Amino acid sequence: MTDMTLILNRRREVEQEIARLKDALSVMEAELVELATAERVMSRLTGAERPSAGATDQPKPPATARPSARKATMPEMITKVLQNADYEAGIFGGVALEPKEIGRRIEQLYGVIVRGEAVSSICWRMWKRGQLAKDEGSSSYHLPTNNKSAKEAQGSAFADLLGSPNMQDREAGPGGGT
Repeated sequence: MTDMTLILNRRREVEQEIARLKDALSVMEAELVELATAERVMSRLTGAERPSAGATDQPKPPATARPSARKATMPEMITKVLQNADYEAGIFGGVALEPKEIGRRIEQLYGVIVRGEAVSSICWRMWKRGQLAKDEGSSSYHLPTNNKSAKEAQGSAFADLLGSPNMQDREAGPGGGT
């Protein structure tokens, strides 16, 4: 045998071993997804506590889009993830998650891959609009603790402004002033 034949044979062996390990890895990842699902179901049925978020590495779900009438917007997905976290913990507006964890949960829930920096900047904008709350000095976001959604709060504030006595029966002046 020549040196080149030895190299080619070894290369073929290594490629076969890599393929075998990839197959074994995909089987194990599928089992982890099944175990995570079973864990959620069992904890829901028995009321047992699950480990805190991020305590275990859960594999990413397959990147298949779930059928729906329309795609949810990123703020809707972020809100839903935080609502689910609150529901799992049994409290409203108390579970704070970092954008990285929010992105991971969006991938699990919706099956879409999201960029971490996109989640972070959208959370920040939602916080600035009052749709999310954030503890001082923390990078974690949670739902506001009031029992209204941000849209309801904004809508009622606008309705209160329009319904106030000094705003009724007035027309806008030049430049929009009253």
